[in-house]
Amino acid sequence: MALEQEIKLTAAHASILDAVRADPAIGAAQIGEAKDLSYCAIYYDTAARHLMRKRLAFRTREEAPGQWRSALKGGGRIENGVSARDEWEQFLPYLPATLGDMPAGEIRDALLARGPWPLEEPLQELLVTDFSRIAVHLRLPGCEAEMALDCGQVRANGLAHDLVEVELELLEGDFAPLDALAAELRQRHDLTPSRYSKYALGLKLMTDPGLPDEL
Repeated sequence: MALEQEIKLTAAHASILDAVRADPAIGAAQIGEAKDLSYCAIYYDTAARHLMRKRLAFRTREEAPGQWRSALKGGGRIENGVSARDEWEQFLPYLPATLGDMPAGEIRDALLARGPWPLEEPLQELLVTDFSRIAVHLRLPGCEAEMALDCGQVRANGLAHDLVEVELELLEGDFAPLDALAAELRQRHDLTPSRYSKYALGLKLMTDPGLPDEL
């Protein structure tokens, strides 16, 4: 298990991401070449939303035949754009049809520790995050981090929410230098702290008032 710590900032339009990418502070901290990536991830749950009601989210995407990059995320909230939550991540050899069908590893162990579950109830698609990303590795005094510039959509319930975000994720070291960088970027660009994770944005597109709006 890892603790995911990141700062999420929302931009009004995609041109702001270009300005952030060209910011002198980013250029001074960048290590290596930026990566252009495409992500289409699907979140799954049971029909009765058993994972959601225990504040867990299961996300997966197929990166190659028989290679499902998957994560179970739990707990946490976003406050002033800063989020921290538990995360268990692994590659699965197939997409599980039920919670009981989950392959051995960190995700299955974390689920079993938080049971009991209806292990035979089918998993079904809950929401989709589909976006392009520019990922930049950063080295700051006291920490290393990744900046992700994301542009795309979150889709659920036949509806879509446009996504234009800057994410600053701590990889190792102290969080304070990353927080200071986020403050600098907010001063120079039209960025506001995000109130919701991508998962929570998808939940807000759904119509069940009993569902949580945070994770």
